[in-house]
Amino acid sequence: MQVTFRRFGNDLTYRLTPAKFRVHQIMKRKPVNTPLKGADPLPEQRGNDGKVACTIVSKNYLPMAAAMIDSFLAHNPDWECKLLLCDKITDEDEQAYLSGIRAEIIPLLALREKFEVSLEELCFKYMVVELNTAVKPFFLEYLFSRGYEKVVYIDPDILVFQPFAEIAGLLEKNDIILTPHMTAPIPDDGCSQSDHEVLRSGAYNLGFIALKNSKETTNLLRWWQKKLENGCYSRIEEGLFTDQRWMDLAPALFDHVFILKKKSYNVAFWNLHERRVYREKGTWMVDGEPLVFFHFSGVVLTDLTPISKHQNRYTLENRPELRELFTSYRNLLLDRGFEQFAGKKYWFGYLPDTDIEIPLFLRSFWQEIMEAGIHPYDAAHIPLLLRFANEPVLENPQVSRLWMEIYRRRPDVRKAFPDIETSTESRENFVSWVRLYGRHEYHLHDLFVDIEKVYT
Repeated sequence: MQVTFRRFGNDLTYRLTPAKFRVHQIMKRKPVNTPLKGADPLPEQRGNDGKVACTIVSKNYLPMAAAMIDSFLAHNPDWECKLLLCDKITDEDEQAYLSGIRAEIIPLLALREKFEVSLEELCFKYMVVELNTAVKPFFLEYLFSRGYEKVVYIDPDILVFQPFAEIAGLLEKNDIILTPHMTAPIPDDGCSQSDHEVLRSGAYNLGFIALKNSKETTNLLRWWQKKLENGCYSRIEEGLFTDQRWMDLAPALFDHVFILKKKSYNVAFWNLHERRVYREKGTWMVDGEPLVFFHFSGVVLTDLTPISKHQNRYTLENRPELRELFTSYRNLLLDRGFEQFAGKKYWFGYLPDTDIEIPLFLRSFWQEIMEAGIHPYDAAHIPLLLRFANEPVLENPQVSRLWMEIYRRRPDVRKAFPDIETSTESRENFVSWVRLYGRHEYHLHDLFVDIEKVYT
């Protein structure tokens, strides 16, 4: 279908591609996907010895999740696995892929009663990684409500190599298990990652957390939920790093928190300075102990050499013992269809039924958008949202509400173009920057750049 936004000018048209499933299925509590054939029905309650591992993904990470789940069940056949999908399935191929994952697929809609804010708000104001982490404590509580007694969260970019018997045993005496990023200082060699960078992202890596059904765990989850409803942004400058930084406070605020420092857990680029990983007689080892799980955070399959895009200290050249591990992981993901899913669109990242990406800084205006009665995932409200974003807040030349938010949030831009409210020259230079560079840096669609045509 072709839609003409006449209120924005007779010449402005944009072709909309119909989606198979519409947003009202999510926002009006209609199911997006149901439990797969052979999967456990959602209402089923578990016994007191129930053990479950879970993960959370959007569509582009499904192959990673499938590989992680396979590796976990290979060593832990007595556990169950659940996958929370923070996305929309839009074609039969995607649905068929889900049916091959050895876990119950749980739609985001299943958690709607857990949130004090609307699901629409969370999906709009948070970017993909922020949303996937913001719902974590809600998902964990949901699993406890289904009768599970021991719940382990595992990031999708992890591979498991050993049973979790020790984890299950530790949960007999403890309520919460965390793994620190490191247990020894990182060398001060000028490379990244540094102690300071770890300090900014959090002492504990929340790619793994294990919990027991208890009053103290419930207290932690409720506290964590409150923090993440409005504080799960990735804004290092504000002391926020999704769900992770908050957990720095957990050992002081809650009892029965166990810090698992064994080097065989959560091995990744951030602790390679203190851990020697190698293969011995077919078993991956860490400093003489079997490797329990490796976290491939930041891996780039097209170029494994850097190990992770988040650091520059280690490569497969100076850590050649890791080459087989990383090559095997790449082959595993390619076999699971990584290339097919890598480019999948995150449904909540776009205006409904279009290829128009929602600008990062437009998400900051959720409160104002809500008060204006605009529902960003309702296709009928696209003209209203565009008008809101492009409304000029400065004239001669015009600076839109969206552009002004970019200016407000970018200290370097404010330094380059000072006082745009009062200086015409500075304002003109800022507008030129938006049109020439900012639009590409923030993937701004023409509808958010050509505001003179759109806002009339």
